[in-house]
Amino acid sequence: FVLALALCRRRLSAREVCVAARVAEQYQTDLWGEVEAGHDLDRADLQVRVSAASAFLRMLPEEGVAAPIVDERPRGERDMGSWTAFYYTEEQQSRLGVDERGRPREQQQQQ
Repeated sequence: FVLALALCRRRLSAREVCVAARVAEQYQTDLWGEVEAGHDLDRADLQVRVSAASAFLRMLPEEGVAAPIVDERPRGERDMGSWTAFYYTEEQQSRLGVDERGRPREQQQQQ
């Protein structure tokens, strides 16, 4: 999950994700040797799958990729009649660099 999230947020490349995903398997291969038509095919399969996902994600516009997580709950509340809307207060917005919906200010400027 962590590697998929890093790929989605463009923190790691497809190659880096493949290397990180295979750390334990590579250790065992280094220790005991590689099984022909086993480890090499697994490695190739992983590279194809991760590269395909990475290519798809890179075709999406930046706003199509999940926004960075704000690790703080909005403190503002608005009564909308049958439901309550939560929003980031002005103090939170200036401190966290987000708009009232929690989107990073850079995204807001692009729109």
